[in-house]
Amino acid sequence: MLSSTLLIPAIRPFFAATHPQAESGLFLFMSVNMAGAIIGAPLLAAVADATGARRLTLIVAAVLDGALLFLASLPLDLSVVLALRTLQGAANVATVSLLMGMTTPRGVPVAGGATIAAIAVGAPLGTLLLPFGPAVPLQIGAMLPLVVAVAVGALQPHPTPAARRRVSAADLTAVLPAGLFVFAERLAIGLFIVPFSLLCHDVRGLSDGVVGRLYAAFLVPFAAATALWPRLPVPPVVSVVVGGLVYAAGLVAVPRVDAVVGVVVVLIVAGAGAAAVYAPALRSVVRLVPPERTGVAMGVVNGLGALGMFIGSGAAGAITRAGAAAGDSRLESLARSFDVGAAALVVLVLASAPLLSRALARAREARSADADTP
Repeated sequence: MLSSTLLIPAIRPFFAATHPQAESGLFLFMSVNMAGAIIGAPLLAAVADATGARRLTLIVAAVLDGALLFLASLPLDLSVVLALRTLQGAANVATVSLLMGMTTPRGVPVAGGATIAAIAVGAPLGTLLLPFGPAVPLQIGAMLPLVVAVAVGALQPHPTPAARRRVSAADLTAVLPAGLFVFAERLAIGLFIVPFSLLCHDVRGLSDGVVGRLYAAFLVPFAAATALWPRLPVPPVVSVVVGGLVYAAGLVAVPRVDAVVGVVVVLIVAGAGAAAVYAPALRSVVRLVPPERTGVAMGVVNGLGALGMFIGSGAAGAITRAGAAAGDSRLESLARSFDVGAAALVVLVLASAPLLSRALARAREARSADADTP
């Protein structure tokens, strides 16, 4: 996770240094990795679950993740960079999904804390690394999956061989209601990340260091609220609906607030709202599938998240180009991305809430029936 959040403040300066005339490449860099993840993450997770080789699959995916990201940070032709980034996205999201699926119930708090810490420190750390070169955050980020591979190889015990089971349609569809919320949250993020950087730099005239700290104003509350929400006595469906509406309101407000202090306040609120969508949805996955299917379940959910990020990033680029072609001001064309993200988020959250509610009710009934069976 840290290898991904580390890149956020570095993407615009990295492309300004390596491909200064290719703004479309900036949007593509943030979307093509998700295109690879849409297919690659669920496929690798399914293979790992079906064969029982989760440990080996995770190590291979982590090594590929780091190696491909490092290659993408080099001064190569844009088409080569985007091809590497596509493959890296599949390896990255597969690694995260497999790590989530291998976490035992006793290890969930530790894994959750590590994820939250990675989200919280990624943007500030990437900002601190920028003075050493725009590619440095990417290259440091590329080292982190290799550390994961070594740690898993050294510390994760070899699992006891288990009976192999084919992935069924029921396994895949059981988590779709929760996955739709992750899709909606990532879609909004895709419509936010690059336009926000361009808004701050091109319209507000802020430095890359200030922009990095503003990203932290969103990600740190997101991380803190991700830890807090599961501990609150709030039903998951209520949480995602309220959080989605708060998150959407923040997206609409961001381009319409001029003062940096005001933007910070809006980002804090929006980050907390995004967490109220993401955390309960992800936590619902373990309630919807049996433990032996968590690997493929997390792969499906993260694949849906990757699809949302892919569509959102691609749509942001298309919206920005269309605004420029229509003669809109830079502010107007960028603000439209935020508005589309907010509208899509509200529609998806409200439409998906009944589906998740019914899925959780069915899962509770199934567990009660199993408990009553002698």
